[in-house]
Amino acid sequence: MTEKQRPKPVKFKSVTQPRPKQISKKKKWGSYRSHTYFGLRTRDPRSPLFGMMWYEQPEVLRRPHMKHWCDQGDNLNYGWYSADGRSFGRQNITEQVGSISVDWINSGEGWSARLLVAPRTRYAVVFYLMAQDSRAIFRVGHRLREIINGQTELLGDIRLAINIRNEDNVSFSSLVWDDEVHLDHLDELLLMNTVSAVTGERFQHELSRRVLDFDNHFEECFRLNNKNYSATELQMAKVALSNMLGGIGYWYGYNRVYRNGASSTISYGPHELFSAVPSRSYFPRGFLWDEGFHNLLIHKFDPELSLEILVSWFNTMSEDGWIPREMILGIEAEAKFIEKHGAIMAGIYRRLEVWYHWLLKTQAGEEKGTFRWRGRNATTNEELNPKTLASGLDDYPRASHPSQNEYHLDLRCWLAFSSRVMNQLAQLYEEEKYRNKYASDVSYLGDFSDLIRLHWDKNKKEGLTYFSFTSLAFFDYGRHSNSVRLVKKLREGSRGQFYFERSTLSEPRLGFVDDVFGYNSLFPLMLKLLPPESEELGYTLTNLLNPEMLWTPYGLRSVSRSSPYYAARNTEHDPPYWRGYIWVNVNYMVLSALKHYGSIPGSYQTIAIQAFHELKDNLVNNMAREFNRTGYIWENYDDQSGHGHGSHPFNGWSSLILMIMSDDVNV
Repeated sequence: MTEKQRPKPVKFKSVTQPRPKQISKKKKWGSYRSHTYFGLRTRDPRSPLFGMMWYEQPEVLRRPHMKHWCDQGDNLNYGWYSADGRSFGRQNITEQVGSISVDWINSGEGWSARLLVAPRTRYAVVFYLMAQDSRAIFRVGHRLREIINGQTELLGDIRLAINIRNEDNVSFSSLVWDDEVHLDHLDELLLMNTVSAVTGERFQHELSRRVLDFDNHFEECFRLNNKNYSATELQMAKVALSNMLGGIGYWYGYNRVYRNGASSTISYGPHELFSAVPSRSYFPRGFLWDEGFHNLLIHKFDPELSLEILVSWFNTMSEDGWIPREMILGIEAEAKFIEKHGAIMAGIYRRLEVWYHWLLKTQAGEEKGTFRWRGRNATTNEELNPKTLASGLDDYPRASHPSQNEYHLDLRCWLAFSSRVMNQLAQLYEEEKYRNKYASDVSYLGDFSDLIRLHWDKNKKEGLTYFSFTSLAFFDYGRHSNSVRLVKKLREGSRGQFYFERSTLSEPRLGFVDDVFGYNSLFPLMLKLLPPESEELGYTLTNLLNPEMLWTPYGLRSVSRSSPYYAARNTEHDPPYWRGYIWVNVNYMVLSALKHYGSIPGSYQTIAIQAFHELKDNLVNNMAREFNRTGYIWENYDDQSGHGHGSHPFNGWSSLILMIMSDDVNV
């Protein structure tokens, strides 16, 4: 690996928020250890890490099952039901043998937490405080009220204390390698860190005040109380926001990066990242594609918090405009918005320019005006349809045989949308003579006739059907066979061992990928690129509302039931992902488009309004039913039963159900 191949940080200064209180944010404790059931840290690489582990005390001598990192295999029901992402959180953790509730608040440079354990529960709880700074000094005490004290460069003198009712009935040990508090029939436990933490009645009073402030601000932002939602639906909405905010994490470290032609990864960084996460159990790290959707919700509730997250992401940009799509950093992870933050937004704008031009340059197709996601495997015969991870749609079917001649509809639409955003930002942050620098891009990338020429399957109107779809629609283009299968084969020289290999039953040829109608075909609609009187809008709405295609009683499925890829595995060990399941983020974007076209007089206004209300009701009703049945918001939902599927609890873009309930669906 040469230095020329190694990604280099962008040469701009890091975007920061020039406020005095910025310094204190590095000393403010928060629930920024997303992957733990309960963990606290500050937003500084040197921060000590506080955490909690527990297990049921066994009746017989055996190794107990410890719960620490969020894991679906623990079969717990857990999640924040009230949390603001900054100053407090409330969480219930329930399992078959008992339950623990956790409340925490921060105060100055300290924090307090309270644990309530269900009666008749025998738990052993392990609390730890781990130093990341080699210069930190911790001393272990022999009393619960000062079980750890010490000094750190970041926080100065620190103290961890445990106040507990009926202390005489609780046994504990205090060793550097094994600090435990055994809980037997215990109903309250209070943890403290530093002298600024609050206890007792002061704790309850302060917690109640913050919960009330959260509830009042929630209603100010989303106005759900007068919308006739059920108690379950309102509870789901508040959990959606709380899990999003309570799951925000902080990481520091190096990214592991693959470069073209390299046989191994290289280090890129170090970086700090402050980000929401899709799932504390399954995806407890930052994802660039997801974070845009996350901040639709976060910005609505706390614009400044959203800005801090965006600044963090853009500070990871390389000098050529590349931003890592997934961030695994550190050992543990391996109001008047623009006016108020003008200087910060101006700094972000310069990074957006670099990123935008990087996308235009590196993802350009062979033909002018076309764009192709890079990274598809053109040599494999192990996948039914090679994945397109760069798009965020992973296994969504594209041209069956990747080539340089293919081009992708969603990428063209994203860049058309991006050019409009860049044009708006240029009006705000450029000198007058440069304010129209993106106007030509808006015209070029938003050219509707060009979009039709490149991606609209007009051949059917001429009686020339390339593949199998029976209605006019937008599609990708590339070398595609409409007859591929995963075939089970006997491995040569083995004793009955089989493997799966793709078999191409008809030769691929250049054309539209028109045996796959699904989310990708909706991007011109979702990003509002269709003229309101165009017949293409009418065809798209008709296809969307067809139950044999995308419409279900639970939301829009990702791939049409008529597609051969519907519910199809991609490999023997790779089940379908974006091949039928209902995803809330895409449904949110469709709702935004339906609301937009429903507001414009014309031939399709009525059908758009009706579809908006029916789709919204289907999503809210089904997700509320599943929340009531399982206690979770899920990664996606089954298009046949409506049941939750995938990672859970999923506090990522499925939390957009709150924005949907509040009718705030602007993209």
